[in-house]
Amino acid sequence: MCYRERMLDSYELLRFQLELEGLELDAAEELSTAPSHDHGERHFAQAVMLDGNCRLFLDASLPANLKAEARTLNISSILRQPELLAAMLAVEGCQEFETWVSYILTHSIDVAPQLERVTLAEYHRLDSIYESGFRDFARTRPVYVAVEGGQVVAACTSVRHSEKAAEAWVATDPAFRRKGYGSRVVAAWGNDLLANHKVAFYSHKSDNEASRGLAQRLGLTYWAQGVGFT
Repeated sequence: MCYRERMLDSYELLRFQLELEGLELDAAEELSTAPSHDHGERHFAQAVMLDGNCRLFLDASLPANLKAEARTLNISSILRQPELLAAMLAVEGCQEFETWVSYILTHSIDVAPQLERVTLAEYHRLDSIYESGFRDFARTRPVYVAVEGGQVVAACTSVRHSEKAAEAWVATDPAFRRKGYGSRVVAAWGNDLLANHKVAFYSHKSDNEASRGLAQRLGLTYWAQGVGFT
């Protein structure tokens, strides 16, 4: 992935994605919350597969004995059986884990001309999207939509964004799925980010086959998978 005329490796992409979640890695490669995001939920750990290597990043504020115990686990085992680590972290308040896969858009993609970008003055048009939140997001960031019969049937925007990167949030009306609308709005959103020299992340839960299919149809580049513990 080229970012502002230099190539990024997977480790740098990880740092960019963690930043989107309000996290950063300290000198000991432990997780800490960025000062501007200290109101968010606690992230206890991330187990990540990067370039074929398994890495475990633990919350820096965890007790030393718990971190030592967690590091005795085989990281590839954590990826296969996240409940092993979740059970250890439960004493500190960890309640759930989520497995994920992530991709990036590395080149612009041709999209249908009927796609539109909703402006601040038009945010009310997003009332018809079945998934709440897009209407409010249109006040602060671009939202790309597909329209059918005067109705917004799919939309994509940045669920999280920074000066360097953003991550996609896409929703398609259930009545209009499997018709390519979701793919096209994601492509339009990603093209906008690339034009502004930002990294475009597309991530989904590991068991979401529809999202996996969308990534494949668009030719997105896989860069990592992992498990987050919160």
